[in-house]
Amino acid sequence: MDTLFSMAIFSLLVNYDAIPNGSVLRVLPIILFLLVGFRDVVKWDSRMFKPIILPLMLAFLVSFGILTSGWEKSTELYKVFKVLTFLSFIFAFTIQIYRNINKGALYAFVNTVYKPIILFIVLNIVMYLIGFKGPYDEESIGKTLMLSYFGISVDRVRFPLVAGINAYGSLIGILLVISFVGWGIIKIYKKTFLYGIIACIFTLLLTDSRGPIFYALIIFCLIKFFYAKSKSPRFLWIIPLLGFIGPFIVIWVLNFLATTSYGASVSRSSEDLLTGNGRLLIWLPAVSEFLTFKSQHIFGYGEYGHYVSGRSLEWEYIFGSKENSQYVHPHNTILSLTYDNGYVGVVLFTIIQYYIIRIIKKIWNSSRNMAYIFLSNILFFNLVGITETMFGFYYQNVIYLFFAVNIFAFIIGYYTKKIEREEVALTN
Repeated sequence: MDTLFSMAIFSLLVNYDAIPNGSVLRVLPIILFLLVGFRDVVKWDSRMFKPIILPLMLAFLVSFGILTSGWEKSTELYKVFKVLTFLSFIFAFTIQIYRNINKGALYAFVNTVYKPIILFIVLNIVMYLIGFKGPYDEESIGKTLMLSYFGISVDRVRFPLVAGINAYGSLIGILLVISFVGWGIIKIYKKTFLYGIIACIFTLLLTDSRGPIFYALIIFCLIKFFYAKSKSPRFLWIIPLLGFIGPFIVIWVLNFLATTSYGASVSRSSEDLLTGNGRLLIWLPAVSEFLTFKSQHIFGYGEYGHYVSGRSLEWEYIFGSKENSQYVHPHNTILSLTYDNGYVGVVLFTIIQYYIIRIIKKIWNSSRNMAYIFLSNILFFNLVGITETMFGFYYQNVIYLFFAVNIFAFIIGYYTKKIEREEVALTN
């Protein structure tokens, strides 16, 4: 594993509010990613970025949304730093893939994407166990429901170097489903993936993030017992549509559960199920924004578009006296994407997902291990994206993992024949 690149990933994932004078360190990821990218400048080839044209277009659209945002808390300097960090990551990450790809696709993925983030998770666990307190440590956010089933009563944990429980839970969930697939289906790196499972589950139990564990298990079972037995994957075309139709399904299922005794055992209150944990009360006014066309809907309002448009003021009451409740996002990936990056963003996002599906089908019989990983990732993003915002910077760092896995997929899809030879050599 590349030490410099791992340091860059660590610096990217850290919540600098947890560190005294941390704002000074926000430039660190940019410096480290530029060092990663420029250390092999003699090996550059302009064609390296040809396979990722579509992800690059989406990245530039996201950057445009950041720079043009009307959110008053975002200073011009902050916007520039945010965009530079984002684009330098994409630049360095792409270069890093090419540095490792000749050793095998799975090797490159494990060492470029998987291990650096798992080590960051482990670092947070170690810091928590030795008693390191983050900036939010004194804020009580209730007891862990899942651990209470085992007779353990502890407060939900905010890990030291990250911001937000749901945000961190979503990031861990992606790593957990990949870990499950790696350990339970893929035949190499089993110990690495097992360590990942242990670290992820330990973290999710303490944050009491039930959704990521549930979705990870569902996706793992689906891949292992259905797709792994298929010569050609079926029904993949449905996956990108989940963000559009999923909210209707979720509300119907939760309202049904609210009428059963089982529903009470998996929710923190009766209102959780009746309103989808408040989602329904957010989605109705959020959708109403788009019932009448406005020119801003084409490219969006920029980052925090739900607030800039004024719509989030219609659902802030749900969060009572919670600080900054007027900025709370719509808790749905498609809605947030539409507010921030408009219909153009939604279309581009959807095209990329269908391209990923095309790649999965293309490499299904030649690089099955990578196909499993890409499938588990796209399933998780879309399932969780029904009730959470899995795109943008609302959930710290999830967007980086989105681009990391998808850029990897685009490069592999472009060089299928080369990857096929490497995969055969690795298994032999």
